[in-house]
Amino acid sequence: MEERRKLERMYLAFFSRVFDRQDGRMLGYLSDLTTGGALMIAEKPQELRKELQLRMDLPAEFPQQSLDINAKVIWCQPDEHSNGLYRIGLHFQRISPEEISLLAQLLAKYGFR
Repeated sequence: MEERRKLERMYLAFFSRVFDRQDGRMLGYLSDLTTGGALMIAEKPQELRKELQLRMDLPAEFPQQSLDINAKVIWCQPDEHSNGLYRIGLHFQRISPEEISLLAQLLAKYGFR
């Protein structure tokens, strides 16, 4: 797969659950993150180009418990390291400066390469 990421991804030392805001289902966990997108590990695949309304858990010391953000599925493939799991590439949509700031704080505190 051709690398098109503009921002360097960072893995998270925090297991953030990702939920669908529409029905409350847990979709998966964040594996890595940038201020422009994320990699989610999930039990079920997601449809390409589908726009998801997400809620992501934030660590307890953050001023809010979660972050609501919209993301588009840009790729989805089976996880070669885990039987039955999927790696799903997400691109954040219509992200505000406040959301970018919160993601940057999360990366500064819990991100590693």
